[in-house]
Amino acid sequence: MHQSGMSFVTTLPAPMTTLFPIRTPDTPIRYVTKLRLRKSLADLLDSDACITDIAYEYGFCGASYYCESFHKYYGMSPLQYKKRTI
Repeated sequence: MHQSGMSFVTTLPAPMTTLFPIRTPDTPIRYVTKLRLRKSLADLLDSDACITDIAYEYGFCGASYYCESFHKYYGMSPLQYKKRTI
């Protein structure tokens, strides 16, 4: 099981959060969300796991938030992405 992105963000030392704008235009939470989404793509395409299981595996609080975040960053739902790339 992967470490939840939210717990990772809440444990960042203060200097790390102040360096984020220098290294990336994203906030720490946005950066971790994008990272978790990007890492979830392999499971989405290569496994038979349902969206809910993938969402929880990558630290999302549920399928709804995972799908909302996925659509925000990729412009389509996880199922649309899966069907489009198969």
